[in-house]
Amino acid sequence: MKRFNLSRAIATLGYLSVSEYLLKFALPTLGTSIACAVVFAFIPITRSLAAIPLVLGTLFMIVYPFGLFLNKKTDIDGNLHFFITYAGTVSTMKINRTVLFRLIASKRAFGEISKIAEKIFYLAKKWTMGFPKTCKRIGALSPSEAFADFLDRFAVAMDFGQDIETFLLEEQDAVMDAYELEYKKSLESIRMIESLFTSLTVAIAFMLSISLLMPLLMGISLEVIAQYAILTIVVIDGVILFLVKALVPADKICHNLQVKDPGMRKVRLTVLITAPISAILLIILVFFTRLPFLVGVAIGATPLIIPGWLATREEQDVLRRDTFFPAFVRSLGSAVRARNGAMLSSLKIILVHDFGPINDMMHNLYRRLRVGSEKFECWLFFAGESGSHLIQHFSKIFSESIYLGGDGEKVGEIVSRNFQRLVSLRMQRLQLASGLKGALYGSLVGFSASIYVTAKISEIIGGVFSSPMQGASNMQDVLGGISPNLAATNMDRVLLLIGILIIVHSVISSVIVKLVDGGMLSASFIDLVFMLWIGAVLSVVIPAATQNIIPGFGSMLG
Repeated sequence: MKRFNLSRAIATLGYLSVSEYLLKFALPTLGTSIACAVVFAFIPITRSLAAIPLVLGTLFMIVYPFGLFLNKKTDIDGNLHFFITYAGTVSTMKINRTVLFRLIASKRAFGEISKIAEKIFYLAKKWTMGFPKTCKRIGALSPSEAFADFLDRFAVAMDFGQDIETFLLEEQDAVMDAYELEYKKSLESIRMIESLFTSLTVAIAFMLSISLLMPLLMGISLEVIAQYAILTIVVIDGVILFLVKALVPADKICHNLQVKDPGMRKVRLTVLITAPISAILLIILVFFTRLPFLVGVAIGATPLIIPGWLATREEQDVLRRDTFFPAFVRSLGSAVRARNGAMLSSLKIILVHDFGPINDMMHNLYRRLRVGSEKFECWLFFAGESGSHLIQHFSKIFSESIYLGGDGEKVGEIVSRNFQRLVSLRMQRLQLASGLKGALYGSLVGFSASIYVTAKISEIIGGVFSSPMQGASNMQDVLGGISPNLAATNMDRVLLLIGILIIVHSVISSVIVKLVDGGMLSASFIDLVFMLWIGAVLSVVIPAATQNIIPGFGSMLG
């Protein structure tokens, strides 16, 4: 990381110097670890684990500052587009720097940026350091390179007495360019994760294929191998899941407001109905029928495809609303300026225009404002009916800036232009997510097929080695010499464990898809059902095909 160094990370923790960090954090942590290690050493049961507290304490002391630094950098970079849009729109009210930083500090939705603005305001006013000097000091400690550069430029502009509105309007493109650069860097991690996931899946499939043949060489039970395989795949998938959450930008498609649009309410209702049905069906098919395990699970999970399909359709509707929102705010902003800030009459004028999927939302907003409802609550319902995470934030920025007295045309132009850039970036993200989904499906097919082929071959060869061969005493002696006593294997249990492994892999893979594209978690049901059916079909077809390919293996050796 280009801007990371120890002093900046320690400043992020709130310590003034490295010596203060060592005295107040590192040494107490290390001392506690040593004390725990000594206690463990004197207890017979935990004596062998005495080194663990010391190792964990040392790692925590080193890793914690870097982890906190990275989290704060991610938080700032993730809210940079909201911040610069809000700062640009409120600056059209001709406010001074004091009001600007006070307004930004009050916006807790901006996360770490609001905390930094609060620090700048406090130091500049309470400690009389002045805004230019404070911005330079705070910028030097900022975890985000893009935000630090902005504060440096802002400090220079204030030193030279440049107009705040002019500066912030000019900064829109500069900051959005920096945000776009960081966003695209994060998108590159999707390609890295795709390659890593495919490589690891191939490697695991190869290792499992070799491991499932170990009973023929070392006498280890297939059940033990399958149990270790489940643990391995859980660990690997967990690492991939962590990388996705850490590296992929958090750009959600749908909001999490209490006010929901009809599509999201339908998805929630369908989940509440189909989940119990699916659970009951799953229990009946798995425990009370003779169906193969994965086939029963796939049939039981099939009802979940309904909420998955509805959630996918809802995501598409939200994406369509996002494409029409920039034109709506640009038109409304121009109308507001023409009518000297009158929101209701301006909204009435543009009702005759067609804004596609947001027409109903626009008419509902007008009706609520007309009957005298609280204006910010009306815009909250507007955002809720959109279902969009972006519309939620940008409509709030737009409405607040207008009602505070901002220039309607400039506000609409800023919101529209920045919103459109985010929509373009999201399209690139969705394309990469589609490629990752294809890689996940392909790896699942190869992974499952190789495991079932190897398990069936292991079963066939194991049966040959463990059964007596009539008329071939010399061959029996040879095989007895090269093959150890095979452990008794319950093949049904082995297939059950392999089925559990495929289920775990399918669940985590479907969640990864939705984390990457930013969609609703309930939309992962459709991928989960498809993956389970792929595994179910392979669990039946592959062993049968393998048996047919090697029909007379046992009789040939006999």
